[in-house]
Amino acid sequence: MTPEQRVADVFRLTALKLEDALERGKHSGQIDAEDLLQTLLSIADYLDPPVPVHQTPDSPGEFEDSD
Repeated sequence: MTPEQRVADVFRLTALKLEDALERGKHSGQIDAEDLLQTLLSIADYLDPPVPVHQTPDSPGEFEDSD
């Protein structure tokens, strides 16, 4: 599968999920900024799934200098 085909498939999958949500009444037919943001994040997550975080930035040693 080419990168272009993968991107197209992700858009199709996201569109199907949005269509399903509209049919079930979870979203109105009008899109707002929050809907757009969630849609774009969904596409990004399919293309590059988030890496699980094992430490938070507040964890000891995370940002300490190695000197």
